[in-house]
Amino acid sequence: MKKYCSTWNILAAILLVSCAPSQTYMGQSKTVQGNYKLEKIIILHLGGIYENRKVIEDELTYWLNQEGYTAFPSYRYLQTQNLPNRLELSAIIRENDFDGILITQVKDIDTRERYENTQQRFGTSPTDPVFYNYLDAYRNQFSAGYSFLEQTYIVDIELHSVDDEKLIYKSTAETRVSESLDQVVEDFSKTIAKTLKRSKLLKKKN
Repeated sequence: MKKYCSTWNILAAILLVSCAPSQTYMGQSKTVQGNYKLEKIIILHLGGIYENRKVIEDELTYWLNQEGYTAFPSYRYLQTQNLPNRLELSAIIRENDFDGILITQVKDIDTRERYENTQQRFGTSPTDPVFYNYLDAYRNQFSAGYSFLEQTYIVDIELHSVDDEKLIYKSTAETRVSESLDQVVEDFSKTIAKTLKRSKLLKKKN
């Protein structure tokens, strides 16, 4: 697993303090009818911070290739750190024979406070004649819980066919983080790759 806490911390203004793993939930997907088998796709993350874009595009590229597809991050083809305009993107696609483009964008970061109940009753033993009466006074005492901030990254995902310029797949991913931001990109990217595999819109490498 790669570590991406520093780059995602640029996106997040609030650090997390609890200890639960991240989880990604996919919303309902919309897929057009058609016999699409995209062979080579370019990945473009519409983020304002260049380093974040690189991280996300690299991770999506890695997991899509792990699933047996051919994918490349867009930043490798750009001359500047700016997002490409329509003409620049069209030229990259044409010159490198891409037949599909995967576009992702963080639409929102939902932050809410939650309370973790860690209360545990202190145990006593009735078979202990010496200490039972003393400890019995504490039978209903509990350890304290704690509050923490939970963040949910809401990301739009679109897959476009280059040949007919159609949007052929659209969905929303919600990655809930309760620990740190280290695994957000990996968890999100892995889930997207598996979801696209189920869509059968991509063609595997020979």
